Amino acid sequence: MRFKKLLALIIISTFLLTGCKNDKKYNEYMEEGQQAVKQEQYEDALDYFESALTEKDGDTEATSLHTQVEKILQVEAKIKNKLYDEAIELCNEIIKSDSESSVCRDAAQSLKSQCEKLKEEQENLTFKEEIDKKIDEAKKLMDKEEYMNAKVKLGYIIEEVTGKPSYTEELKECNSLLKTCNDKIDELANKEKEEKENNKTENKEAVINLNDEEIMLLSKLVAGEARGESYEGQVAVAAVVINRV
Repeated sequence: MRFKKLLALIIISTFLLTGCKNDKKYNEYMEEGQQAVKQEQYEDALDYFESALTEKDGDTEATSLHTQVEKILQVEAKIKNKLYDEAIELCNEIIKSDSESSVCRDAAQSLKSQCEKLKEEQENLTFKEEIDKKIDEAKKLMDKEEYMNAKVKLGYIIEEVTGKPSYTEELKECNSLLKTCNDKIDELANKEKEEKENNKTENKEAVINLNDEEIMLLSKLVAGEARGESYEGQVAVAAVVINRV
């Protein structure tokens, strides 16, 4: 009887010692894992939390942190591929996790801020590329002397960049090109007006002055050649005669 009690005591002591040893390893792995997350060494953190789970299979805290680190690694992959919206969504999932430790939530919050900044930079870059493309299109229209079309396009670009501090140079360039378009439009309008004035002068100079005798002679000739023809036909005959004089 006494031997049985001693054996039971030994077994209980061994069990307690083993349990204490397991708890110690578990705590060490959990601490190492959290430190690795703080140092952004997420692959190492994943290994530590896996080791903690081998000491305490199914442990809620270790399982939660392990899952969160897996998602953090997915976030990094999304960022690498410039999939910022998807990365932000994953960060939000981590931030909503219910683990006792906030180490992964803090890391996710930092990554989310980084994603939002990168997303804004990407959008600004895309917008700048579009603006530069539109300015080039306006320049091509000007090269073709399609100044009115270029003026309209430049007007739209100016509306888009006005009030954006990062686009002062583009705004300055557009205003300069717009002034050139206006000057060219005015120049072409003045040239057209001048040509019309010159044509009027030339038409006046082209009028032939005939005396009464010449007019009578021309009338007889038209009557002889185009009697019975329409008015337009008679005028055509008279024009042929005058051109041959």
